[in-house]
Amino acid sequence: MRLRILPLLLAIAATAGCATTPSPRSTAPTSASGAAASAGARRSADAPLSTTALHKLLLTRTDLGPDYVAAPASSGSSQAISPADCPALAQLAEHAEGPFTSAHRVTTAFQHNGAPGTPITEELYSDRGDRLSRAADQLFAAFRSCSKFTLGATTSVRVRAASAPSRLGTERWGHSLIIHAATGTSEVTQFAVRCGTVLVMLSAPSETALRHLPQAVDRVGCAA
Repeated sequence: MRLRILPLLLAIAATAGCATTPSPRSTAPTSASGAAASAGARRSADAPLSTTALHKLLLTRTDLGPDYVAAPASSGSSQAISPADCPALAQLAEHAEGPFTSAHRVTTAFQHNGAPGTPITEELYSDRGDRLSRAADQLFAAFRSCSKFTLGATTSVRVRAASAPSRLGTERWGHSLIIHAATGTSEVTQFAVRCGTVLVMLSAPSETALRHLPQAVDRVGCAA
């Protein structure tokens, strides 16, 4: 069974020095302002957005600062996850988009000064609000069901709770993953915030995720 869902898990494998399947990289324009993008999201608050509209709402280097560059796509084969370690997560891995099967999706990733390590990875999903809520509940419940799981032969991952700031969005989810690999130990935090028909998902080292999550939420038109 191949673990293909969510750039977060690809980032874990990259951090641990594992090979992964390439994930799409955004070509989102850097000229659109956050205010203009937010206004577009507000105008379409009751209906799911197209992938074209979602691309305009992704974080850019203008938001993050000049020290960030686009992260290169990974290469190689995907890593297997043992169903014995985490059956709920392994079940989601059977589908390329996990529980977000009907949602429009775009993604982008950045690294600090192009340095190796865990990138900032952002995903935007758009669907009916109730569908996004159910999908996010299913995803984060799958992680909560596992105190730990493995990636490949040498990487173990422990799951612990994390909370997104309560002032953001309509609904919020979060967790942190402690990654133990042959190259060392690192931590990745993933937050999700629903703003109407758009779900913002941000994965990064913990302090970085907390710092840039409000920016990501603001771009989709949710008041912080």
